[in-house]
Amino acid sequence: MTNRKARLASIDDNPTITHQPWDTTEPLMADFGWSRGRIPKFHATSPFHRQMISRRMVTELIRKDYLIVGGARAPALRILADHVVELAKAGDTDSRQHLAHFLHDPLMVDKAFDEYPRRFRDLHSKYCMMTKLKNKRRSDNTALYFIEYKNRDLSDNHKGEDYSKGPERFFLPPRVLETEKGVQRPPHLQMAFDRWASKFKTEEFHHWWRMRHAKLRFWGVRNVP
Repeated sequence: MTNRKARLASIDDNPTITHQPWDTTEPLMADFGWSRGRIPKFHATSPFHRQMISRRMVTELIRKDYLIVGGARAPALRILADHVVELAKAGDTDSRQHLAHFLHDPLMVDKAFDEYPRRFRDLHSKYCMMTKLKNKRRSDNTALYFIEYKNRDLSDNHKGEDYSKGPERFFLPPRVLETEKGVQRPPHLQMAFDRWASKFKTEEFHHWWRMRHAKLRFWGVRNVP
């Protein structure tokens, strides 16, 4: 019987293999948690669900240029939005593919890479702004935050838009300031919006809309227009 020392189970014979399954220093790849250097870990049913929420939030933020989210999703979205601009300012093929794997809409990848390098050429960090709203969410009393990109005046797609009030209907374009009336949007993105909004301008949707409001009133829901 040889007198060998007992070997600690925690010693790693191959130190080149790390315990992180991916490089968390890359944009959009930081893991969620509550320690420094991590993205705030907002509530979700699973890590996969949290990732899906993140992708949906970032995609809609690029599409609308603003988003209203509640709770810990707000600082997480602000960090991820800054990562999107970093990838867009890099401008290489790997960054575009990296963002395309993350977002849900390939058109938003083109929009980010076309617009953000020129829009944020004078900024080097903190491209996104987070403002706490006065009102809380009625259902669960959660704090609400208004997340928006800076330098809207340099944007071809969102210049002059007024977000102080929403549109009359959700399928209408955002309100535009009086000084910017008649501004022309890029044709391919305007066409994509018109195609999305066209399905809400049909007779079938109008019938569903009226029936839905009648049901809500019958169920006792208040503040139904």
